[in-house]
Amino acid sequence: LELKVLHDGSFAARADRYVVDTDQAFEVAVRAASVDDQPMDGQSLDVTTGIERWDGKNYSLYHTEAQKLTLDSTGTAKLSLKSSRPGSYVIRVRGKDRRGNVIEAAEYVWVDGRIDAGSLAPTPLKLELDRKQYAPGDRAKILIQTDQPGGSVLLAMEGDRLYDTRVVPMTSPSVTIEWPVSEAYSPNVQITASYIREKSFRTGADMLTVTNPRRDLKISVEPSTEQTGPGQTVTYRVRTTTADGQPTPAEVSLAVVDESIFALAEDRLDLSREFYPMRYNAVQT
Repeated sequence: LELKVLHDGSFAARADRYVVDTDQAFEVAVRAASVDDQPMDGQSLDVTTGIERWDGKNYSLYHTEAQKLTLDSTGTAKLSLKSSRPGSYVIRVRGKDRRGNVIEAAEYVWVDGRIDAGSLAPTPLKLELDRKQYAPGDRAKILIQTDQPGGSVLLAMEGDRLYDTRVVPMTSPSVTIEWPVSEAYSPNVQITASYIREKSFRTGADMLTVTNPRRDLKISVEPSTEQTGPGQTVTYRVRTTTADGQPTPAEVSLAVVDESIFALAEDRLDLSREFYPMRYNAVQT
């Protein structure tokens, strides 16, 4: 059996926002790592940006710009970008691994503004959020796209119940609205869109994830001594506070184990996810 390693690493590009206004700055974090997840520090990358448009058969890149990017000692770098032109803004990263193999990565950000329907690929109905995660009080920017504008879309926030609805007129192929994020949406709700056009029923959906720091406790543990011997007693002082540092009563568990256990496997249990798991959508609009 002969095995051949084609690539000795990978690149990743992640934007901090996925829907922006024209001339609004956003950041893209770039990371390069080997197959064993070691940072590819000092790596020089080629970055190409531009607006992607549909020509009826394929996507083509217009208004392109190129720049060089050098990764730091952690194998990462950040790009600060903005576009004065609306449409699908593409960030393409290209470089080589230590074997000389070419590796590429791409990220997409929608720049809001009026566009022609012909510049979009056939899109019955599509939803996209500007961020991966929100906090209560934030305003989520929601992008709605269709290749047949002229009607109205029914947006719904769904979860264990129906939380909110809104009717959005599709005056153009691409419409962006803002939606206030409620604490009731935590830890997640499903955004659904329903659209009837030309005797066709179209649907789209996306997941809105909401963090809620108020549900998390800060816990400190102070032993009565830093060093002890067999048979001796150690007293632990446990203090619980809210996220903003206010003391609060709580029920806790305390485990004392041999530290060598964590040399075999790290303790990665996230109790917050156990107490507040992601919710299934129990609503059908």
